[in-house]
Amino acid sequence: MAYVKNPERQANKGIDLGYAELDSSGNVPTNELGNKGGVASSTTFLRGDQQWINPSASIVVPVKFIDQTYSPYRLLTTDGVILADCTLGNIIVYIPNGFSAGVGKVYTIKKIDSTSNTLSGDTHLYFCSIDGTTSYPLTEQYDSITIVADASGNWDII
Repeated sequence: MAYVKNPERQANKGIDLGYAELDSSGNVPTNELGNKGGVASSTTFLRGDQQWINPSASIVVPVKFIDQTYSPYRLLTTDGVILADCTLGNIIVYIPNGFSAGVGKVYTIKKIDSTSNTLSGDTHLYFCSIDGTTSYPLTEQYDSITIVADASGNWDII
């Protein structure tokens, strides 16, 4: 395969600056795209960290239903959305430290029943807070909270 001279390499007298050379049609050959395999298209591309991604692909968020028999429930890093039925009694959901969950991790916790029982998001076991408080009660049907772990190990309501 014939390669077109890369102007960056010519200007720098053959010093390799990391730019891929182009083939005769002006495209970057697939062997210059790293060792991860894959083919670029209108929906798939190679990120700078050498990972092929398809940004139009669906994102699946895990949903878990809990009731009082799970209480207290400790959130897992694999959790995403917690739908809590407090019909049998109050429920406590322990929210981990933001560092252990991972900065940027998002959880949504929602009370789905109409009883007067309370669903509480609680962080006191993990020495962190949700917007400055260690407990966040949800008392009405369809009350919810969505939180994201920040760089200080705490949680911000979004």
